[in-house]
Amino acid sequence: MAGILLVTHNGLGDSLLDCVRHVLGQVPSSLMVLSVRADDDPIRKEAEGQALIRYLDDGEGVLLLAGLAASLQPALKAMRASPVEILRAL
Repeated sequence: MAGILLVTHNGLGDSLLDCVRHVLGQVPSSLMVLSVRADDDPIRKEAEGQALIRYLDDGEGVLLLAGLAASLQPALKAMRASPVEILRAL
């Protein structure tokens, strides 16, 4: 099963995981969040994102769902080199 990485600003991704937990009873291990805040170091977020992508990719790939916030752009730019599909407008 393809992994899913939510790249969101502030705590939006964590709130979405709470909704998933409420509906399913647990969060699937193939679903993770990278929260990005305006004052985060883009280099550090890039490294975190790459690590999460490696963890989630079991050979089926990773679907990266991202918001449109400007603070997400540095993290997303760095992750484009990875074999992931990026969907924006979360």
